[in-house]
Amino acid sequence: MNIEYNSLINNKTWELVPLPEGAKALKTRWVYKIKNPNNSLNISEVVFKSRFVAKGFEQLYGLDYLETFATVIKQIAWKLVFALAILNNWLIYKIDMISAFTQGPIDSYIYINQLEGFIDSNNPNYVLKLNKALYRLKQSARIWYYTLKEVLVKKLGFIALNSDNCIYTNKNMIICLYIDDLALIAPSLDIINTFINQIKGYFNIKDLGLIKDYLGIDIDLNLNKGYIKLSQS
Repeated sequence: MNIEYNSLINNKTWELVPLPEGAKALKTRWVYKIKNPNNSLNISEVVFKSRFVAKGFEQLYGLDYLETFATVIKQIAWKLVFALAILNNWLIYKIDMISAFTQGPIDSYIYINQLEGFIDSNNPNYVLKLNKALYRLKQSARIWYYTLKEVLVKKLGFIALNSDNCIYTNKNMIICLYIDDLALIAPSLDIINTFINQIKGYFNIKDLGLIKDYLGIDIDLNLNKGYIKLSQS
């Protein structure tokens, strides 16, 4: 919880303010998750995570949000791109955006209750006015997509395909986007590392290396033998 809280503070996600007259603050909650991707029996390999979220179901259409959608690449699209990578002996890397939804500026005035366990003792009745989007708000996924698109297109020179706007390309690389999971396809590690260093200038990311899974599907990638194997238990 402390890690999540400090991450939100460092990100300048909100401001502590009195609730304006006539405004309503959304309720909030902590969500806990245990991540054990390898089904390990070793407790040291298990990751315990917490996330602070808004109760977005309390939002009112037309007042708190207008549009809501999540950007997800088509299943057949990313499998086709991965097949092209094998045919051309390209590398496939994976990066994950850390707290992606909180990295985009909010598009309306939204107030939320203070975090349970982290209430300001000097102003316990104050609320948090959001500067950035927060998980489980109706518009968070849309805000994140346009935030990332702004960087990829205007800063780094990528273009989105008309056939699937979750696939971005330039002359050296293909990016497959599923909300905050990015698969990077390029002919060399230098190109991938250059992109990773560039994107780090705009977002907090986690470099997961050569791809081993994508969207819940295990991936066995063998460039030497020229094959890719997908499996899902």
